[in-house]
Amino acid sequence: MKKERVREKYWDPMGPKNDLDFVEISVPNDGMDQIINEYAPAYVQSHQNIELRERLQIKKERLLRKIFKAATIVLTDRQLQIFTMRMNFLLKEREIAKQLKVNQSYVSNVLRISSQKIRVALRMEQKKERKKIKK
Repeated sequence: MKKERVREKYWDPMGPKNDLDFVEISVPNDGMDQIINEYAPAYVQSHQNIELRERLQIKKERLLRKIFKAATIVLTDRQLQIFTMRMNFLLKEREIAKQLKVNQSYVSNVLRISSQKIRVALRMEQKKERKKIKK
Protein backbone atom coordinates (compact mmCIF):
# COMPACT_ATOMS: atom_id res chain seq x y z
CA MET A 1 0.00 0.00 0.00
CA LYS A 2 1.24 3.47 -0.89
CA LYS A 3 0.05 6.61 0.76
CA GLU A 4 -0.77 9.65 -1.25
CA ARG A 5 -1.54 13.14 -0.03
CA VAL A 6 -4.64 14.48 -1.68
CA ARG A 7 -6.31 17.86 -1.41
CA GLU A 8 -9.57 17.61 0.46
CA LYS A 9 -12.50 17.13 -1.92
CA TYR A 10 -14.46 20.21 -0.87
CA TRP A 11 -11.76 22.88 -0.77
CA ASP A 12 -12.96 26.29 0.31
CA PRO A 13 -11.09 29.18 -1.39
CA MET A 14 -11.42 31.21 1.81
CA GLY A 15 -9.41 28.61 3.69
CA PRO A 16 -9.42 24.95 4.54
CA LYS A 17 -12.46 23.48 6.23
CA ASN A 18 -11.91 22.05 9.68
CA ASP A 19 -8.31 23.33 9.55
CA LEU A 20 -7.37 20.44 7.20
CA ASP A 21 -5.32 21.25 4.15
CA PHE A 22 -4.60 17.68 3.11
CA VAL A 23 -5.99 14.29 3.94
CA GLU A 24 -3.91 11.14 3.69
CA ILE A 25 -5.59 8.22 2.01
CA SER A 26 -4.31 4.74 1.30
CA VAL A 27 -4.16 3.72 -2.33
CA PRO A 28 -3.64 0.05 -3.17
CA ASN A 29 -0.92 -0.79 -5.70
CA ASP A 30 -3.61 -1.63 -8.25
CA GLY A 31 -5.05 1.85 -7.77
CA MET A 32 -1.62 3.43 -8.33
CA ASP A 33 -1.16 1.34 -11.47
CA GLN A 34 -4.51 2.55 -12.75
CA ILE A 35 -3.55 6.18 -12.06
CA ILE A 36 -0.19 5.70 -13.76
CA ASN A 37 -1.78 4.06 -16.81
CA GLU A 38 -4.28 6.89 -17.01
CA TYR A 39 -1.73 9.71 -16.90
CA ALA A 40 1.33 8.07 -18.48
CA PRO A 41 0.30 8.70 -22.12
CA ALA A 42 -0.06 12.42 -21.41
CA TYR A 43 3.37 12.47 -19.74
CA VAL A 44 4.99 10.59 -22.62
CA GLN A 45 3.36 12.88 -25.16
CA SER A 46 4.46 16.04 -23.33
CA HIS A 47 7.98 14.62 -23.03
CA GLN A 48 8.01 13.87 -26.77
CA ASN A 49 6.81 17.40 -27.48
CA ILE A 50 9.74 18.78 -25.48
CA GLU A 51 12.18 16.62 -27.46
CA LEU A 52 10.54 17.68 -30.72
CA ARG A 53 10.78 21.37 -29.77
CA GLU A 54 14.45 20.92 -28.89
CA ARG A 55 15.17 19.23 -32.23
CA LEU A 56 13.29 21.93 -34.12
CA GLN A 57 15.22 24.62 -32.24
CA ILE A 58 18.52 22.98 -33.21
CA LYS A 59 17.42 22.78 -36.86
CA LYS A 60 16.36 26.41 -36.77
CA GLU A 61 19.73 27.47 -35.36
CA ARG A 62 21.58 25.48 -38.04
CA LEU A 63 19.47 27.03 -40.78
CA LEU A 64 20.08 30.55 -39.43
CA ARG A 65 23.84 29.90 -39.35
CA LYS A 66 23.69 28.72 -42.97
CA ILE A 67 21.66 31.76 -43.99
CA PHE A 68 24.02 34.23 -42.37
CA LYS A 69 27.08 32.40 -43.66
CA ALA A 70 25.66 32.65 -47.18
CA ALA A 71 24.74 36.28 -46.55
CA THR A 72 28.31 37.19 -45.58
CA ILE A 73 29.59 35.57 -48.76
CA VAL A 74 27.16 36.87 -51.40
CA LEU A 75 25.97 40.26 -50.08
CA THR A 76 27.71 43.59 -50.31
CA ASP A 77 28.50 45.42 -47.08
CA ARG A 78 25.47 47.68 -47.42
CA GLN A 79 23.15 44.77 -48.23
CA LEU A 80 24.51 42.79 -45.30
CA GLN A 81 24.04 45.77 -42.99
CA ILE A 82 20.39 46.21 -44.01
CA PHE A 83 19.73 42.46 -43.95
CA THR A 84 21.22 42.17 -40.45
CA MET A 85 19.24 45.14 -39.17
CA ARG A 86 16.05 43.53 -40.44
CA MET A 87 16.68 39.92 -39.43
CA ASN A 88 18.79 40.22 -36.27
CA PHE A 89 17.41 43.37 -34.74
CA LEU A 90 13.88 42.96 -36.18
CA LEU A 91 13.70 46.58 -37.25
CA LYS A 92 10.97 47.64 -39.62
CA GLU A 93 11.90 48.88 -43.07
CA ARG A 94 10.83 52.37 -42.10
CA GLU A 95 13.14 52.35 -39.05
CA ILE A 96 16.09 51.06 -41.09
CA ALA A 97 15.52 53.74 -43.72
CA LYS A 98 15.38 56.41 -41.05
CA GLN A 99 18.64 55.27 -39.43
CA LEU A 100 20.49 55.00 -42.74
CA LYS A 101 18.89 58.17 -44.13
CA VAL A 102 17.57 56.47 -47.27
CA ASN A 103 14.10 55.82 -48.73
CA GLN A 104 12.00 52.95 -47.47
CA SER A 105 11.63 51.72 -51.06
CA TYR A 106 15.43 51.45 -51.28
CA VAL A 107 15.49 49.31 -48.12
CA SER A 108 12.67 47.16 -49.47
CA ASN A 109 14.49 46.59 -52.76
CA VAL A 110 17.77 45.78 -51.00
CA LEU A 111 16.02 43.23 -48.78
CA ARG A 112 14.29 41.63 -51.77
CA ILE A 113 17.53 41.39 -53.75
CA SER A 114 19.42 40.14 -50.69
CA SER A 115 16.87 37.39 -50.11
CA GLN A 116 17.15 36.30 -53.74
CA LYS A 117 20.95 36.18 -53.57
CA ILE A 118 20.87 34.16 -50.36
CA ARG A 119 18.32 31.70 -51.78
CA VAL A 120 20.50 31.14 -54.85
CA ALA A 121 23.58 30.63 -52.67
CA LEU A 122 21.77 28.12 -50.46
CA ARG A 123 20.50 26.20 -53.50
CA MET A 124 24.04 26.03 -54.87
CA GLU A 125 25.25 24.74 -51.50
CA GLN A 126 22.53 22.06 -51.46
CA LYS A 127 23.53 20.90 -54.93
CA LYS A 128 27.17 20.61 -53.84
CA GLU A 129 26.15 18.59 -50.78
CA ARG A 130 24.04 16.25 -52.92
CA LYS A 131 26.95 15.67 -55.30
CA LYS A 132 29.22 14.82 -52.35
CA ILE A 133 26.68 12.33 -51.05
CA LYS A 134 26.36 10.63 -54.46
CA LYS A 135 30.12 10.17 -54.78
